[in-house]
Amino acid sequence: MPPIVWVLDVIEYRKKYYVLECNIFNASNYYDCDRNSIVLAVEKALRGFIIFAELNRFYKKVKN
Repeated sequence: MPPIVWVLDVIEYRKKYYVLECNIFNASNYYDCDRNSIVLAVEKALRGFIIFAELNRFYKKVKN
């Protein structure tokens, strides 16, 4: 299964934004950022993913 959470390193250059690098969450470094906000956002996304996966499994059982 591919990783669920990814991190994009974004830079601003001459008033434009560019993706500098893309990594999986577990292999990323966190430079100048609010780490608490990142953790909260990832937790929220993972809770949503888990709920969706459980509902999908339930739907498949009911359908059959």
